Amino acid sequence: MISTRITRLQWVRFAFGLIPAALIAALLAKFFALTFWQGLGLLLGFQLASAVWDMVWSSMWFRVIGRRTLVAEFLDALCARHYPKPAHHNLRSPYDYFCDVRDGSQYPIELRTEAASVATVIFTIHETTIQRGMQLDMAWTDALARYEREFFLDSVK
Repeated sequence: MISTRITRLQWVRFAFGLIPAALIAALLAKFFALTFWQGLGLLLGFQLASAVWDMVWSSMWFRVIGRRTLVAEFLDALCARHYPKPAHHNLRSPYDYFCDVRDGSQYPIELRTEAASVATVIFTIHETTIQRGMQLDMAWTDALARYEREFFLDSVK
């Protein structure tokens, strides 16, 4: 149900994105003595360059600052809410970990509800923005691995 709505939203956003692009292309064609198609090509070239720049900048920021910050925040949240040890869960998929907690009847309802909301956020971000979803997965995977190590070391002491 959620993925159908998100897919529909993406198509609507794409369709509405074409209207301003066509208007800007027409204005470019009028003011710079270009054909409509040349103006559209110029506009799409600028949009492509902007998207590449955003991707490079976002990736650089995530590698330099964002990953450590997100891992620290996620680890604090896992510890503060006493999530279960992720040893029996697939650490490569944070979404699966939170779904397992959500579906685990042995956990308190507050924890299960919160795990469901985290799983929903992970799914939504991963479906709507691929790069942000991959970054979120990497940060959650690192946080879960650190949480498992710290949880294991605490239980040995």
